[in-house]
Amino acid sequence: MQPDANRTLYKFSGPTERALQNLANGVIFCQHYSAYNDPFEFWSNIHEGSPDAQQEPDRFLAAKKAWGCDWMSPDDECLIEYFAACHDEQPSFRHWRDTTRIACFGSEPDNLLMWSHYADGLRGLCLVLDDSELLEASPRTTFAVNVAYQENPPTADAFVYAIANDQMEFHLMSIEEAENRSKHLGERDPLLEDYRKVAGESYLSIIEILQRVLATKPLEWQYEAERRLLVRASGSDTEPTFHSFPKTALREILIGERMPNSFRIRLEALILEHYSHVSTRTVTRSSSTYRLKVG
Repeated sequence: MQPDANRTLYKFSGPTERALQNLANGVIFCQHYSAYNDPFEFWSNIHEGSPDAQQEPDRFLAAKKAWGCDWMSPDDECLIEYFAACHDEQPSFRHWRDTTRIACFGSEPDNLLMWSHYADGLRGLCLVLDDSELLEASPRTTFAVNVAYQENPPTADAFVYAIANDQMEFHLMSIEEAENRSKHLGERDPLLEDYRKVAGESYLSIIEILQRVLATKPLEWQYEAERRLLVRASGSDTEPTFHSFPKTALREILIGERMPNSFRIRLEALILEHYSHVSTRTVTRSSSTYRLKVG
């Protein structure tokens, strides 16, 4: 089965006390990257500072493109002034990595390796969660992003991120102002679609850079087709945190056919008490192929 196009998140768990407790409390356990078993977690090359046109021509061109002015000369006063203003807006990706907590999800409900590695060989369960409701549930800064898989560590540019973020915010504000003018004057702003186009392109650039910094892994992990929740923690330590979600975010619970009966009884009682709106299905082994069936 292909990854879910609707951004449904699949959280695989073994038949553990922690799984039951987190489900009862309506929380997702999020860890610091150092707690994961991949030694290359958050392993990326970071570029910071204003790029030099002569010594870093590729970075300089990428920054100009992010502003939409790749035709400008490096000596242009407007360009120099704008780049100077963006210099102080660069995020510290190293600090972001230390203050980010991760929750990992699959994107395929019948992924054999996910059921094997993370749900104890069909003895566990899989929570089916709605992406948008999960993100909107917490006042913390959160993102959901697909993990990219590649042979070599990615490179991310904090200066390009600062420009893309500035452009997105500026054009979102321009969209709001244009829509307000249209509402009061009864005339459509001819630049509205241009504003939307640039805002959308800038947003995609931001997500791509975040993916490079916080969600790129070696090709060996590609079977997971991972989508991860990134939660900003308040402290600078490595302690885990919990991300709360509303009951309506949980759409379904998939149960492995090998789940111990004693655990299944407790799980079904918990569902009845806290999630009476949630349906369950059992994931079984096919009798004719090495595939799983969600039925």
